[in-house]
Amino acid sequence: FFVEASDVLVGFRDRAKAVQRLLRDPKVGFVLIAVPEPESIDEALLFQRRVVSAGLPFVGFVVNRVHDAEGVLPPDRSAWRQQVATELSRLAAAATLSPYELGRAADALVDSQVETITLAARDRQMLARLHGACGLTRPLAHVPFFDSDVHDVSGLLRVVARLEHG
Repeated sequence: FFVEASDVLVGFRDRAKAVQRLLRDPKVGFVLIAVPEPESIDEALLFQRRVVSAGLPFVGFVVNRVHDAEGVLPPDRSAWRQQVATELSRLAAAATLSPYELGRAADALVDSQVETITLAARDRQMLARLHGACGLTRPLAHVPFFDSDVHDVSGLLRVVARLEHG
């Protein structure tokens, strides 16, 4: 029994050495994936430090689900809501809506835009944090927050296109 166990352990050691050689091969590199949230960025940076301290080749980061919205929130949101309601009332599709319904639709649109701009600002902070932590010597790619989940080949092709073309 002990002879067979010894043979198994030797096999494990040989495979572990082969994996170590493979991981240190110049053709291999670690790309770490994160989302632009503080906990995810913390974990990515921790893992990056572990990869580097182990002497493994670190290539860069990909940050997924990044909100790309630009914009500044106006100081007077009630005026903004009124402006949106006025614009909505000019649409032919809104002709049958009551002023109350137009107001509710304007509220929903403004709230959505506020949330998107706020999330985009946070995402830019998280990307800057990664840049600051790893320097500009490592690539940092990001994939936008798409309007639908990536669950099929066409979704994957959108991700690939984004990564290839910035």
